Amino acid sequence: WKHIVKAVIMAGGEGTRLRPLSLGMPKPMVPLLGRPVMEHIIGLLKRHGIDEIAVTLCYMPEAVQSYFGDGQKWGVRLHYFIEEAPLGTAGSVRACAPFLEGEDFLVISGDSVCDLDLTAAMEFHQAKRAQATLVLFRHPAPLEYGLVLTDEEQRVVRFVEKPSWGQVVTDLVNTGIYLLSPQVLEQIPPDRPWDFGKDVFPALLESGGGLYGVPGGGYWCDMGDCGAYLDCAADALSGKVKLDMGLPQQSPGVWSAQPIPEGVTVIPPCWLGPGAAVEPGALIGPHTVLEQNSWVGRRSLVQRSVLLPGARAEERTTLYGAILCKGAGGRPQRGDRPWREGHGGGEGRTAGGGAPLASPGCPCWDAAVPLHHFLRPPGASSVRGRRGDPGRTGRRSGPGGPDDHRRRAGVRGQGGPWLLGRERCPHAGPGGRQRHRRGRRDPSGP
Repeated sequence: WKHIVKAVIMAGGEGTRLRPLSLGMPKPMVPLLGRPVMEHIIGLLKRHGIDEIAVTLCYMPEAVQSYFGDGQKWGVRLHYFIEEAPLGTAGSVRACAPFLEGEDFLVISGDSVCDLDLTAAMEFHQAKRAQATLVLFRHPAPLEYGLVLTDEEQRVVRFVEKPSWGQVVTDLVNTGIYLLSPQVLEQIPPDRPWDFGKDVFPALLESGGGLYGVPGGGYWCDMGDCGAYLDCAADALSGKVKLDMGLPQQSPGVWSAQPIPEGVTVIPPCWLGPGAAVEPGALIGPHTVLEQNSWVGRRSLVQRSVLLPGARAEERTTLYGAILCKGAGGRPQRGDRPWREGHGGGEGRTAGGGAPLASPGCPCWDAAVPLHHFLRPPGASSVRGRRGDPGRTGRRSGPGGPDDHRRRAGVRGQGGPWLLGRERCPHAGPGGRQRHRRGRRDPSGP
């Protein structure tokens, strides 16, 4: 078989659902273990023998171009194609036709995290002489993805988009990684929006073209929101996905650019980037990432959390399942309440006054509402409400108030979110009562 040597990375995403992590940058540039997510994808392609790469750009293209340049640093050659207006997934790839020169090629998203066996998928694609091969992944929770049903020869026979549990007849989901022949490219109209999932693959399925699906062995995660980002970081530290950690291993499960300071307790796995500082008496880990120049104060506890470049956890801060963005600060919680699973701090903001902001049980989290909307600027006075006193924190929405989110939202019985000032959850109706009740988690669940 002839090895496929060309790929297209789709890197035009804005990352709206990933805010506030993606504020001020395109989604493929969000840092993961000290480097943009797209850099991990380039490393994956290089390991599988692909060194000619086209990159489709739309939102803030200069950020990607200035960082990666011509790709020589990573041993690949990068060619950029900028969309003046969004062309859809297939339309953007069609614009790369001069680069592809009539050869089979691979398409992959620049913001996913994976270590799938692309070589095996390429061998399958060419052995079947397929027009298109979809790389699939067996997902334990497939409701948020498009399902792909195949027959015994692995031909695609049906697509099921965003199914309910009653429609889940397979656990194979579409990863957005495709192997395509030049004939597929010819079927995509130029200079107009066109989509693989809505236009190209349904047409191939209807015409009986060679449309196949092959499960890719390994790990795959769509880094669609802050919860998925935190999962990706934890999975990388645990070894569930093979990524280049980029730092020396100081001890089993601990990667650090500098020796661990005395008086600091580190529970593996952890990753401490260049310039990351931890004060004596602090405990970090497990599953904790401290990006470049982040800082953890004395007697703080940071577990299953990510501090992005320049973020600070002040003295005696407790973080669990939190993400602090660039320049953000976590202060001690009133009454020693921790920032629990899913809380986030927006860029350049400080959360204080006992106010963790969002947990996965609240629709605010599921919709990835920009959490910085609920954070006070550094130096602003903190508006605190006494337990059961809604007058200080907004009608019926304060911690302990009649409609406290903690009665509805939580992971393993944990609470949140609590809002600052007179801001209220945007999913709350008159009087602060939540309208969105479907899909909430059972606080007594596992």
